[in-house]
Amino acid sequence: MAKFKGFNNQQLHQLLSEHGYNGPAQKDDMDAFVASSPAAASMLGRYNEMARERIEGKPMSVGFQDGGIIVGNFLKKRQNG
Repeated sequence: MAKFKGFNNQQLHQLLSEHGYNGPAQKDDMDAFVASSPAAASMLGRYNEMARERIEGKPMSVGFQDGGIIVGNFLKKRQNG
């Protein structure tokens, strides 16, 4: 089974740039930014968890509720053809 080993520097730089990081793609600089930004640290934690689950083969959570009945145009189209 594959294990998630973390993001490489380029991937980490891309993720952090979405949260205001504009420094170089050097690990110690990016680590300092994450330590100083709770929002970036939280986002990175969530992304690490999602990546680990994907690589280990766990299903993705899509946030929908279980059950329900499809109604409306989809059902009409399905009955008509």
